[in-house]
Amino acid sequence: MEIAITGYEVALTVYTRSAFGQEWAMTQNNLGTAYGDRILRERADNIESAIAAYSAALSVYTRSAFGQEWAMTQNNLGTAYHNRILGNSKK
Repeated sequence: MEIAITGYEVALTVYTRSAFGQEWAMTQNNLGTAYGDRILRERADNIESAIAAYSAALSVYTRSAFGQEWAMTQNNLGTAYHNRILGNSKK
């Protein structure tokens, strides 16, 4: 999982939001999933990182432009909030 997270973070240095918006959002979504599945480090921090990545993806994956991807990312975000340890489980 650590290698996956590093890979996604490296990919985000090329897939920028401005130059490759759709690929950037896809990578953010994948990064969120990797953080959600991560077993190293603090579970609470990993979930917060997953929420941040999914939220970032939703800045590109809008309901009108990318309906299917938007729904998938909303579902992933919902799961992260369901598992949330810190803060409020509701957005």
